[in-house]
Amino acid sequence: MPNNSISTPVNAFKWNVADQFLSQALGFAFNIIMVRLLLPADFGLFAVPMVIFLLARTLQDGATTNIIFKEQTPSMPLLKSIYGFTTILTIIIGVLMFTLVAPIAAWWTNLPEADIITKYLSIGFLFSIPMIFHETIFKKRLDFKSLFVISIFTTTLSGIIGVILAYKGLGVWSLVIKQLAFIGSSFIAYTFKLKWKEGISFNFQEVWKHKSFTIPLLADQTFSYAVRNIDSLLVSRYLGGNALGIYDRAYKFLTLPIQQVGGAFSRVMLPSMSNIQDKIRLQKMFLTITGVVSLILFPLMAGLFILSDHFVLLILTPKWSELIPLLKVFAILACFQTISTLAGNLFVIGGHTKEMLRFSLFTKPIYILVFIVTTVYYRDLYSTSFILCHLLHSVFFTTLAPGR
Repeated sequence: MPNNSISTPVNAFKWNVADQFLSQALGFAFNIIMVRLLLPADFGLFAVPMVIFLLARTLQDGATTNIIFKEQTPSMPLLKSIYGFTTILTIIIGVLMFTLVAPIAAWWTNLPEADIITKYLSIGFLFSIPMIFHETIFKKRLDFKSLFVISIFTTTLSGIIGVILAYKGLGVWSLVIKQLAFIGSSFIAYTFKLKWKEGISFNFQEVWKHKSFTIPLLADQTFSYAVRNIDSLLVSRYLGGNALGIYDRAYKFLTLPIQQVGGAFSRVMLPSMSNIQDKIRLQKMFLTITGVVSLILFPLMAGLFILSDHFVLLILTPKWSELIPLLKVFAILACFQTISTLAGNLFVIGGHTKEMLRFSLFTKPIYILVFIVTTVYYRDLYSTSFILCHLLHSVFFTTLAPGR
């Protein structure tokens, strides 16, 4: 690893908590303002292109950056090869997004604007390489202070741009330009901050040596992402853009506590635990982190469940009143999904990616069936029948995690 300035887990956690709570608070504030300024249909139109963009981000490195966490001291040839592999894969995926996927998005949603929005996002995707490789290097060093600085800069800049454009009436394009501003500022910040001088290599043999680790992990990540987002795709197809805007905002409130609370611990947990060989210490660290997260998250989500009516009507305005029942459902799911997200780190650290994939292939087809029935057959945006699927998956995933 270049640069020996590796922080301690305690300092890393402090900076990561500051990052999660300050940058996420800023992002939350900007999003609340934009929700008040824009219509549900604007968010619905932007949702499917964003699902495609985030899928591309999932595939971007072929799960190879996780090798850096699995290896206690990754070699320089391996790091350079991962950088090269990620670069080539990003270019290929970006071109496919622009030429093939963008027209499909417009056809699927019956919204011609989805084509051009996806194309703009595909161009921005080409500049997102530092967001995954450079960020991984910072995490491996436990240099969360640098990540904090970058996060505050990119969140503030893109948030201000998005709010100004939304206020001026640009509608969905304020969301598109906000995302492109975030990518562009991240590219500049990560490149400037890391100052990677070791170059890049296209010796893919170095990466291929780890195929038994990366291929199952990539398959699981891709399958998991597809399952988590098939509901949005089905809502866009069968219920329309306005319904998707309501659903998408509700789902974002689900992911917020996962990122805020679970993410604050998980981002430090993975690199810290990757340097620990003692199984007993790993177990104690995991159980301690899980206990702290539960203590914070469960009361928070209970409060959101109880006060969801007041939150939506007073903060988001009555035009978002249809969001209330979904918000109650996702407040429950957030608790269990955050714990299962933490448990997923144990599979990665232990190299048990095949077991993770097998479990996903067993449980997640049930989700797809439930989403199809509730959305396509019943045409019901507010069905809560999929809660049981999420809860069972989260409980079993946490229970079966290696190292427990």
